[in-house]
Amino acid sequence: MLAAYVHHAFTTTATPALDLRLLRRPEFAASIAVMGLVGLVMYGQTTSLPVIGLDQHGLHGLDQGLLVCALGLGLLVSMPTGGRISDRLGARSLVRAGAAVTAALLATFAASADHLPLAAACVLFVAVGLSFGLTASPTVASLYRTLMSNRRHIRRVLPSVHAGLGRGGRGAHRRGAAPGPRRGGIRRRCRR
Repeated sequence: MLAAYVHHAFTTTATPALDLRLLRRPEFAASIAVMGLVGLVMYGQTTSLPVIGLDQHGLHGLDQGLLVCALGLGLLVSMPTGGRISDRLGARSLVRAGAAVTAALLATFAASADHLPLAAACVLFVAVGLSFGLTASPTVASLYRTLMSNRRHIRRVLPSVHAGLGRGGRGAHRRGAAPGPRRGGIRRRCRR
Protein backbone atom coordinates (compact mmCIF):
# COMPACT_ATOMS: atom_id res chain seq x y z
CA MET A 1 0.00 0.00 0.00
CA LEU A 2 2.86 2.35 0.84
CA ALA A 3 4.62 1.52 -2.42
CA ALA A 4 1.39 2.19 -4.35
CA TYR A 5 1.04 5.61 -2.70
CA VAL A 6 4.67 6.50 -3.43
CA HIS A 7 4.10 5.60 -7.08
CA HIS A 8 0.90 7.67 -7.13
CA ALA A 9 2.53 10.67 -5.45
CA PHE A 10 5.35 10.79 -7.99
CA THR A 11 3.25 10.15 -11.10
CA THR A 12 0.06 12.13 -10.55
CA THR A 13 -0.46 15.47 -12.26
CA ALA A 14 -2.56 16.78 -9.37
CA THR A 15 -0.98 17.73 -6.07
CA PRO A 16 -1.18 14.68 -3.78
CA ALA A 17 -2.32 15.01 -0.17
CA LEU A 18 1.21 14.24 0.99
CA ASP A 19 3.56 15.52 -1.71
CA LEU A 20 6.66 13.35 -1.56
CA ARG A 21 8.33 15.59 -4.16
CA LEU A 22 9.05 17.96 -1.26
CA LEU A 23 11.72 15.48 -0.18
CA ARG A 24 13.75 16.60 -3.20
CA ARG A 25 14.32 19.91 -1.44
CA PRO A 26 17.46 19.42 0.69
CA GLU A 27 16.29 21.66 3.55
CA PHE A 28 12.98 19.81 3.80
CA ALA A 29 14.58 16.36 3.62
CA ALA A 30 17.13 17.31 6.28
CA SER A 31 14.40 18.69 8.53
CA ILE A 32 12.36 15.50 8.14
CA ALA A 33 15.42 13.37 8.97
CA VAL A 34 16.21 15.46 12.06
CA MET A 35 12.57 15.34 13.19
CA GLY A 36 12.64 11.56 12.81
CA LEU A 37 15.70 11.39 15.04
CA VAL A 38 14.12 13.85 17.49
CA GLY A 39 11.05 11.61 17.69
CA LEU A 40 13.19 8.54 18.19
CA VAL A 41 15.22 10.14 20.98
CA MET A 42 12.10 11.59 22.62
CA TYR A 43 10.34 8.23 22.55
CA GLY A 44 13.42 6.56 23.98
CA GLN A 45 13.63 9.07 26.80
CA THR A 46 9.97 9.02 27.75
CA THR A 47 9.87 5.23 27.85
CA SER A 48 13.23 4.56 29.50
CA LEU A 49 13.38 7.32 32.12
CA PRO A 50 10.59 5.85 34.29
CA VAL A 51 12.34 2.47 34.16
CA ILE A 52 15.63 4.14 35.15
CA GLY A 53 13.79 5.88 38.00
CA LEU A 54 12.60 2.49 39.23
CA ASP A 55 15.85 0.57 38.74
CA GLN A 56 18.41 3.19 39.80
CA HIS A 57 16.51 5.25 42.36
CA GLY A 58 13.78 2.96 43.64
CA LEU A 59 10.94 5.24 42.51
CA HIS A 60 7.45 3.72 42.32
CA GLY A 61 4.13 4.80 40.87
CA LEU A 62 3.86 8.43 39.85
CA ASP A 63 7.32 9.14 41.25
CA GLN A 64 8.78 7.20 38.32
CA GLY A 65 7.85 10.13 36.10
CA LEU A 66 10.14 12.53 37.97
CA LEU A 67 12.94 12.37 35.40
CA VAL A 68 10.44 12.79 32.55
CA CYS A 69 9.06 15.86 34.35
CA ALA A 70 12.59 17.27 34.62
CA LEU A 71 13.05 16.73 30.88
CA GLY A 72 9.67 18.36 30.24
CA LEU A 73 10.59 21.38 32.34
CA GLY A 74 13.64 22.02 30.16
CA LEU A 75 11.57 21.53 27.00
CA LEU A 76 8.90 23.89 28.32
CA VAL A 77 11.47 26.68 28.46
CA SER A 78 13.50 25.91 25.35
CA MET A 79 10.87 25.01 22.76
CA PRO A 80 9.27 28.47 22.41
CA THR A 81 12.59 30.22 22.88
CA GLY A 82 14.34 28.04 20.30
CA GLY A 83 11.73 28.85 17.67
CA ARG A 84 12.12 32.59 18.20
CA ILE A 85 15.92 32.41 18.15
CA SER A 86 15.92 30.34 14.95
CA ASP A 87 13.64 32.89 13.28
CA ARG A 88 16.29 35.54 13.92
CA LEU A 89 19.55 33.60 13.52
CA GLY A 90 18.61 30.64 11.35
CA ALA A 91 18.07 27.04 12.37
CA ARG A 92 21.24 25.30 11.21
CA SER A 93 23.72 26.50 13.85
CA LEU A 94 21.14 26.29 16.64
CA VAL A 95 20.18 22.71 15.75
CA ARG A 96 23.82 21.63 15.53
CA ALA A 97 24.68 23.21 18.88
CA GLY A 98 21.55 21.81 20.56
CA ALA A 99 22.20 18.33 19.18
CA ALA A 100 25.86 18.38 20.25
CA VAL A 101 25.02 19.48 23.79
CA THR A 102 22.17 16.96 24.02
CA ALA A 103 24.46 14.14 22.87
CA ALA A 104 27.15 15.18 25.37
CA LEU A 105 24.64 15.34 28.24
CA LEU A 106 23.10 11.97 27.35
CA ALA A 107 26.58 10.43 27.08
CA THR A 108 27.37 11.87 30.52
CA PHE A 109 24.21 10.32 31.89
CA ALA A 110 24.95 6.96 30.26
CA ALA A 111 28.44 6.92 31.78
CA SER A 112 27.34 7.96 35.26
CA ALA A 113 23.76 6.64 35.63
CA ASP A 114 24.73 3.92 38.09
CA HIS A 115 26.08 6.28 40.73
CA LEU A 116 24.32 9.59 39.92
CA PRO A 117 22.09 10.88 42.76
CA LEU A 118 18.45 11.55 41.90
CA ALA A 119 18.76 15.33 42.33
CA ALA A 120 21.75 15.44 39.98
CA ALA A 121 19.89 13.28 37.44
CA CYS A 122 16.94 15.71 37.58
CA VAL A 123 19.24 18.70 37.00
CA LEU A 124 20.93 16.84 34.17
CA PHE A 125 17.59 16.12 32.47
CA VAL A 126 16.44 19.72 32.82
CA ALA A 127 19.63 20.58 30.90
CA VAL A 128 18.91 17.82 28.37
CA GLY A 129 15.43 19.28 27.87
CA LEU A 130 16.87 22.76 27.39
CA SER A 131 19.33 21.62 24.75
CA PHE A 132 16.95 19.13 23.13
CA GLY A 133 14.33 21.85 22.66
CA LEU A 134 16.92 23.92 20.83
CA THR A 135 17.17 21.05 18.36
CA ALA A 136 13.49 20.18 17.97
CA SER A 137 11.86 23.60 17.83
CA PRO A 138 14.04 25.15 15.09
CA THR A 139 13.64 21.98 13.03
CA VAL A 140 9.85 22.23 13.19
CA ALA A 141 10.11 25.94 12.33
CA SER A 142 12.22 25.03 9.28
CA LEU A 143 9.61 22.55 8.14
CA TYR A 144 6.88 25.17 8.38
CA ARG A 145 9.00 27.75 6.57
CA THR A 146 9.58 25.27 3.76
CA LEU A 147 5.91 24.35 3.54
CA MET A 148 4.73 27.95 3.69
CA SER A 149 7.04 28.86 0.82
CA ASN A 150 4.99 26.48 -1.31
CA ARG A 151 1.43 27.36 -0.31
CA ARG A 152 -0.29 25.03 -2.75
CA HIS A 153 0.63 22.13 -0.45
CA ILE A 154 -1.00 23.85 2.52
CA ARG A 155 -4.19 24.61 0.57
CA ARG A 156 -4.36 20.97 -0.48
CA VAL A 157 -3.69 19.34 2.89
CA LEU A 158 -5.58 21.62 5.30
CA PRO A 159 -9.11 20.92 3.98
CA SER A 160 -8.58 17.15 4.19
CA VAL A 161 -7.27 17.46 7.77
CA HIS A 162 -10.24 19.66 8.65
CA ALA A 163 -12.69 17.25 7.04
CA GLY A 164 -11.25 14.38 9.05
CA LEU A 165 -11.49 16.35 12.28
CA GLY A 166 -15.03 17.47 11.49
CA ARG A 167 -16.29 13.97 10.76
CA GLY A 168 -14.54 12.57 13.82
CA GLY A 169 -15.98 15.25 16.07
CA ARG A 170 -19.56 14.78 14.84
CA GLY A 171 -19.26 11.00 15.11
CA ALA A 172 -17.95 11.19 18.67
CA HIS A 173 -20.77 13.57 19.61
CA ARG A 174 -23.38 11.13 18.30
CA ARG A 175 -21.86 8.34 20.37
CA GLY A 176 -22.14 10.43 23.53
CA ALA A 177 -18.45 11.40 23.80
CA ALA A 178 -17.12 14.94 23.90
CA PRO A 179 -18.72 17.19 21.27
CA GLY A 180 -16.80 18.18 18.16
CA PRO A 181 -16.30 21.69 16.81
CA ARG A 182 -19.32 23.97 16.81
CA ARG A 183 -21.15 24.38 13.57
CA GLY A 184 -19.59 27.11 11.46
CA GLY A 185 -16.72 28.05 13.81
CA ILE A 186 -13.75 26.21 12.34
CA ARG A 187 -15.36 25.85 8.93
CA ARG A 188 -15.81 29.58 8.51
CA ARG A 189 -12.19 30.28 9.44
CA CYS A 190 -10.81 27.65 7.03
CA ARG A 191 -12.81 28.94 4.07
CA ARG A 192 -11.41 32.47 4.32
